[in-house]
Amino acid sequence: AAYSGALTSGIIAFGLLTVAYALFIRYEDRYTTVPPKLAAAGFVWGFVAAIGAFALLANEAVTDLYAKAFGASFAYDWGAALAAPVNEELAKGAGVLLLLTLAPQLVRSPFDGLILGAFVGLGFQISEDISYAWIGAANAFGDVDAAWATILIRTLSSIPSHWMFTAIFGAGLIWFIGRPDVPARKGVGAGLMLTAVLMHGLWNASGAIASDSVWGWIVPLGVAATLISTFVWIYRNTQPIERKWMRELMAPEVVGGVVTPAELEALAGTRSTYRSYIRAHPHPRTAARVLGAETDLAHQIARDGGAETVAVQAA
Repeated sequence: AAYSGALTSGIIAFGLLTVAYALFIRYEDRYTTVPPKLAAAGFVWGFVAAIGAFALLANEAVTDLYAKAFGASFAYDWGAALAAPVNEELAKGAGVLLLLTLAPQLVRSPFDGLILGAFVGLGFQISEDISYAWIGAANAFGDVDAAWATILIRTLSSIPSHWMFTAIFGAGLIWFIGRPDVPARKGVGAGLMLTAVLMHGLWNASGAIASDSVWGWIVPLGVAATLISTFVWIYRNTQPIERKWMRELMAPEVVGGVVTPAELEALAGTRSTYRSYIRAHPHPRTAARVLGAETDLAHQIARDGGAETVAVQAA
């Protein structure tokens, strides 16, 4: 009861942050989208299993081993940097692998691994954030202001965080394994997974590095720049697969006169192509609604395996 104000504050603040990130991830996943139930399952894995059943236990155990081997001071300074990245990325990556095994037809490309990994990492991140808000208040004898200080810091540093680590790891995992329509690229996949672990480690080590050197604050800035650049690189190099599938999926609708060639170019084009089509249209709002409806049609055709179902007719 003494910490209920801090816990409630954390749940509300990070709940709103969850909505913001979920909307952003769904906004970028606009071609052959990851189904909402699969995304939700990934979020729950990260929120509950990855952190509660794996990371908390493994981090404590490995940090204790470092303390026994190298001393308590070393474990205090470097334990989080050397234990958490491996334990947590494997725990979150296990969720992506589990969902790939359970629903292989729904995880079809590294782009799907990027999106699904982002949802797994987001679940882990929000669960961790809420717990840190509670711990911050507990360490300050129930002071809610301490919780809000934690909330502010973790919100401001939320971009280069778990959702991005696991997005990169998830894309790398799918590239490493390969899919029926996307050949495996084991070197690229392994490199991306190692990049996620390494950047996670450097991010966690930034505090210890900063205490030993005036250049310590360069580390988190470098990590953030590397993560964002890697995320963008994956996004740009996996989207063409998704656009190709959208084009193939909707080509029969162009032949049938349901969709115009110009609309298909917008649907299967980049974000800038999509926006340019809408801006150039005499009635932009109508054009946006039509493209949205055609995107829904594409998703329904995919869900129904290309069959002429009642749902496809309605779409």
